[in-house]
Formats: sequence, structure tokens, C-alpha cells
Amino acid sequence: YGMSVPPRNLFKCKSCGRQFSVNKGIIFEDSKIPLRTWIMVMYRMCSSKKGVSAHQIHREFGVFYEAAWFMCHRIRYAMQDKNPSILTGTIEADETYIGPRRRRGQPMYHERVQDEIQMGLRPKPQKGHWTKEGKAIVFGMVERGGKVQTTKVADTKSSTLRPLMIRHIDIKNSRLVTDANPAYRSIRRYLPHDVIQHELEYVRGDVHTQNIDSYWSTLKRGLYGTFHHVGGQFLGCYLNEFEFRFNRRKIADVERFYALVGSVEGR
Repeated sequence: YGMSVPPRNLFKCKSCGRQFSVNKGIIFEDSKIPLRTWIMVMYRMCSSKKGVSAHQIHREFGVFYEAAWFMCHRIRYAMQDKNPSILTGTIEADETYIGPRRRRGQPMYHERVQDEIQMGLRPKPQKGHWTKEGKAIVFGMVERGGKVQTTKVADTKSSTLRPLMIRHIDIKNSRLVTDANPAYRSIRRYLPHDVIQHELEYVRGDVHTQNIDSYWSTLKRGLYGTFHHVGGQFLGCYLNEFEFRFNRRKIADVERFYALVGSVEGR
């Protein structure tokens, strides 16, 4: 009562004699999922501005959730830029916080902190004020009219952010625009730096951070609205996905899909 297994199309290496398939050395390797399904899921992820969840892939294509999660992360790995270009021109830089949105005073606080609030040793948080505790920090730079680069960082200190800016920005032919975060002050020694005081104004001529703020809005709408929860160890994969779509936003979905297919080699 054995079940027949369809034959596989294999090739044989002339030098070593080993057999291999067309999926060798790419993201489809060691996967029993039909190649047709891989292709359709790749196109789905390329054409969805805010992303598509593994649960949605599970429902649309009839694969197990674990298989859908496996496919999505392999595709996100292929979306990572192998050779990121250097940003030039007017660059906007900013940092944001990704994580659970909980109000201060909720159980995510340590019991000792809650006791101090009740005893009056710590000021009571204002109603409706969000806390940054438990969130991941993401630093981003966007070239006006061009590409964006984002990185998960451990903190927002100058010693952490300055090397990233120097590494990814064309220092001689660029101008940096940021908010009034003190971590950006030391970058003035390397390139022109304009600061916008958000406490007083949001735009002063061409000095603003509207582009990077718009990208943060798209990123968070996707992470919170589509995926709902992202583990800290996988956040970099989702950043690659949103970067891939944003950096190719000016081309058609089919061309974006072709670009993704061309990047699976060697991965």
C-alpha cells in the first residue's frame, strides 16, 4: 500500500558525479513546496505595499502556516540588498521605536515601580502617554527621491549612530537633515548638517524630515496592521522587506518581482 512518488528532474555534475536540481543554491533549496507556489507568494509580497502575513499566505494558497512562515522569511532574506548603495544629496535621518504599545502603569512595569508610584515616590504617568520601554530601536536614513536604509540599533547614542551615517553617506556630496536629537551634533564635523526643532516648527524652507517620517508611518502601519507582532530577533528581516519595496516604488509590480527573482541566486 505504498504511495508512488513522482520522479524528480536531476542533473549530474561531470566533475564530482553528484546529483543536483535546479533549486540548488537558491532560496527554494530543500523545499517540497511546489515552485509555482513560491513564485505566486513572491509576487504577492512584491505587490503588497504594507506586506502580507504568513496567515494570509496560509489561507490564500492552502499551505500549512509553518510552511507559509518558512517561505516568507526565505523571501525576505532574498530581499536583502547585497550591495547597498551610498546615499547622496539631501539625506534625512531619524530613529523610531518598534514594539508593543502599552500605557504607563500597566503590568509591563516591574512591581517595584508600581509600588513606588502608589507610595508617591515616582510621579504618576499622565493618561494616554505611551512608554518606550520594551521597544526595539530602528535608525533610518532616506535620500530625498531615492533609497532608504534602516538598521536595528541597541541605543541612540552618538557613538552608535555616527559610524552608520559615515559608512552609508557620501560625505563629500551630501547634506544631512535631522531633528534636535543631541546624538547628531557631532556629525557636523564631517558634512553639512541642518536641524529642525520639532517643538517649534516642522518645516523651514527645505529643512524638514517629512520623508523619513512618512516612511516610518508606512513601516508601522504594516508591522502593526498586517503582522500585529514581530519578534525582536526577526525585525531585521521585516526591515529588509519594506526597504525592498520602498526602494523600488517607482517601478511596476512585475518589474519589482523580476528584481526579486534575480536576487535569489546564491542564497
